[in-house]
Amino acid sequence: MKFILLLIFTVLSTHLHAQESDFNPRLISGLKYANTDTQYEDRFPLETKALLPDQNSFNGGYNHLLKHVLPSIFQANAGSCLFMSHTSALEVLYSYSFGKQIDFSERYLMNLSTAGIGDNRMSNWRTDTVYRVNETGQMLQHHQYPFTMGWYKLVNGSKVAATEGEPGAWYSVKFNWVLDNNRINQPGIRMPRLEREILFEDQEQNQWNVGQAPEDIVKRLKDAFQKRKAPIVVIYNHTGFWHAVNVVGYNDNADSAGCPFVSTYKEKMDNRAEQIREEARAATDPKERRRLERKADGFNSRGKEVHDNFMRDGGCRGKGVFYVRDSIYPVESQPLYDYDPTRQGEEVHLNAPIILREYEWLEQVANHAYQIYFE
Repeated sequence: MKFILLLIFTVLSTHLHAQESDFNPRLISGLKYANTDTQYEDRFPLETKALLPDQNSFNGGYNHLLKHVLPSIFQANAGSCLFMSHTSALEVLYSYSFGKQIDFSERYLMNLSTAGIGDNRMSNWRTDTVYRVNETGQMLQHHQYPFTMGWYKLVNGSKVAATEGEPGAWYSVKFNWVLDNNRINQPGIRMPRLEREILFEDQEQNQWNVGQAPEDIVKRLKDAFQKRKAPIVVIYNHTGFWHAVNVVGYNDNADSAGCPFVSTYKEKMDNRAEQIREEARAATDPKERRRLERKADGFNSRGKEVHDNFMRDGGCRGKGVFYVRDSIYPVESQPLYDYDPTRQGEEVHLNAPIILREYEWLEQVANHAYQIYFE
């Protein structure tokens, strides 16, 4: 039996309990896993910091959408950030438009993708995922189809349900990718037709690219908020792994606390590169060794590019943050979420409803940004 769950939540628990010891108590730790099914990536997630808002963070900011935000479940190693961010965007949009907060199902959106529903609408899955909802015209609520944990295995590259003890079976949040046609065909909340406006799309459609955002990218997001009062999904390079979040506002005057994400980016990329080189040195297959060495070089290269661009642009300006709803920063002040009511020990606190990202984060590492709204 392959069982990595204990390791994941042991690492997470360590970070949760250590976060208050940082020099800045507003900095919290989060774990980002790669969107892969490899044991190596699951064993070595990336730890990064995020800034929590304080009593001054929202003063004078664009706050129209804040009260409509629901905290996310910790995604762990599900590789579900794109769907977590879209679910949040739909929750905010629905609440703002109709005055009713509904906890939508991330797993439903994941299963629409697994089933290929709406594939005909995808010219770029990075920006077009919301069109899958137009294909069904509805969203399920969380209680109808909750984010969970279960046993699965890989068959011809696809995740299918498995039983405990079955050869090749894993117990993980990746079980949420397993398609359950009966569940996704339940009647749900009818949704108005959705549309999205691309504010920036990487020319290579590369979710790992850095240094490609236009100089006015911050202004583009701020103008879009003023125009529609609707959430914006941003895809960016999260210290080597691509990640997606829901941005719900901004504040030009809020303290960015030294730009904790961008200012430590190169160090984290270099550290990750060295981990990969250690794996390369242990590899017995020359082809695999070369692949890992090239991967390590890529981490070093992107880290240097971000650092050099950041310094060229004047470094940290000290003020200006986006309000971000993320899925990798659980905090003990939030309720525990029970992934599997049939077991004990897998519970994790919900994420902070809002973290802050410096404007420089968007400028340096974003590669896609688009606003989701009702037609």
